[in-house]
Amino acid sequence: MCTYCRRSLSAYPNGYIDSKTGERILCGDDARFFNHSTDPTVADAAGNPYECVALRDIALGDEITSDYFLFDRSAGEKLPGGAGT
Repeated sequence: MCTYCRRSLSAYPNGYIDSKTGERILCGDDARFFNHSTDPTVADAAGNPYECVALRDIALGDEITSDYFLFDRSAGEKLPGGAGT
């Protein structure tokens, strides 16, 4: 990785270290914190897969969830017991 890229990545806190490669991954997608549910609280906005909309009111302290099967073909292989299939 070039020096400029390293410096740029260190300036942004929205990242994580990839456990397989050891590289820092810059991520602006907070959906990585959403858990799976067959009755999700959010879904992709119509026409924009990079934006989520609430499907109902979400109270303070409620979990933000999405239906992994709507965007991940291999969700059944990743979830314990193929949850939600």
